[in-house]
Amino acid sequence: MILLFLFGVAVLGLLIWAAVEANKNEKKEKEARKQEERRYAFEQKWKTKLETYKSAKAQTLAELEAKYGKCTKEISVSYSSEFSLQHDIYAFEESEIIILDGNILGFKDIIGFNLLNKSNDVFSAHTTGPSRKNPRSAIVRGAAGKLIAEDDFDYETGYDIDAGSEYKVYVNVNSISSPTIVLDFGSSQEDAYQTANLLNVLINRNNHQ
Repeated sequence: MILLFLFGVAVLGLLIWAAVEANKNEKKEKEARKQEERRYAFEQKWKTKLETYKSAKAQTLAELEAKYGKCTKEISVSYSSEFSLQHDIYAFEESEIIILDGNILGFKDIIGFNLLNKSNDVFSAHTTGPSRKNPRSAIVRGAAGKLIAEDDFDYETGYDIDAGSEYKVYVNVNSISSPTIVLDFGSSQEDAYQTANLLNVLINRNNHQ
């Protein structure tokens, strides 16, 4: 009789354990389904935003190319889920137009720039008015003469690496009311250097004209 009682207790305990485990598994499955639903909803939301972004950008670029010809250079300045001309740089060589921070400028309007990292000047170029036709009139300092520590150099990209970078390009333009345009690249080093190189080319061309 005692054995039968103990057997019954054991069976009951096993059934209770099985029920508890089944309940735990059910809760885990429910939570997993909820997480999957949230992940899917998040992906769909960003997919919609990305499609809207690409559509707006394509439409704007098409309108710009209709006015200024093919876009020959495009550089990202900052990233956002909503498209704005302020987030990218566009250069149109055919019409000699460049768009900086949403400002539509002629190539000749670029008269100087400074590329800074944490307020340290790492690349700059400026024109001097009286001698613009003289190639030596451009004051250029930058990547070619910069001493870069070997441990901080990426030989694949050609750029130095700094995890705490804060890159900004200050562009001097031919405008009395707004003579300086500030482009904030954050830690995006490659985009900042590409912009500096592009502006340097424009200034060099201006000095040869």
